[in-house]
Amino acid sequence: MRRIVKPVLAAVAAVAASTAHAQYAGDNVAVLGWFHVAPVQSSSPLTTTVAPTPINTPLRLPHSFTSPGTGLRTSSADTVGLVFTHFLTDHIAVSSVAGVPPVFQLSGHGLILPPGPAGALGSQNLSDPATNPIVKSVRQWSPALIFQYYFRDGGARFRPFVGVGVSYNWFSDIQLNPNFVRATQNDLGSVLAAGAGKPGTTKISAKASASWQPVFNAGATYSITSHLGIVASVTYIPLRTTSSVIVKSADGTELAVSRAELKADPIISFLALSYRF
Repeated sequence: MRRIVKPVLAAVAAVAASTAHAQYAGDNVAVLGWFHVAPVQSSSPLTTTVAPTPINTPLRLPHSFTSPGTGLRTSSADTVGLVFTHFLTDHIAVSSVAGVPPVFQLSGHGLILPPGPAGALGSQNLSDPATNPIVKSVRQWSPALIFQYYFRDGGARFRPFVGVGVSYNWFSDIQLNPNFVRATQNDLGSVLAAGAGKPGTTKISAKASASWQPVFNAGATYSITSHLGIVASVTYIPLRTTSSVIVKSADGTELAVSRAELKADPIISFLALSYRF
């Protein structure tokens, strides 16, 4: 009898051990951790679109001009991330990704120089250290939905995965550097206001376009107990946005908009604790 009981107990223990760290169909996993967002970026030169006459006539400004050598660059950022994963099968899961929106800074370089007589009267030096970062802070919102494939059996402690999905990206709380605002008002803004016959101090603002982008994801999970685990992943988003600086006259008339296409293309590292239920 003892010879029979011992193998049976050993088999039960083996099964229990194999299922103690399971991730099977129907399981839910909540993940809380740290995101590090590192842009791998490039920027087009800024193109300035000028309002129609009377600005163009006295200053001989074209409707649009590009300033070679100009561009924008964004900082890296860190934030808290929250992921919720539901296993549709033992190997296929869907994850919703959210968290505290990271805060970035945006710097500029180069010289916005209008062609013709206007350029002799005023320009905008984006490389001036006193005016950088141009944007002191801006929040990026990038909620994502990712479908993932988990390798190895559901009961394995260590499970690599790959994923692909989609994210919607937009920006809020854009805070311009006051030094940049004053420099723009005193240089380029004053010339545009004078040419338009609009007295008073110009108003400077900024915005960034929103977009849908694909998401590519790879990582691994390691189960510590039947409920607790560790998750590490790397995510890539080919993120594009159009960043704009708008110059308006004192009465609100739009005088000019300078735009650049910023390819942020962030690589996002994620390290977190998970709880399965």
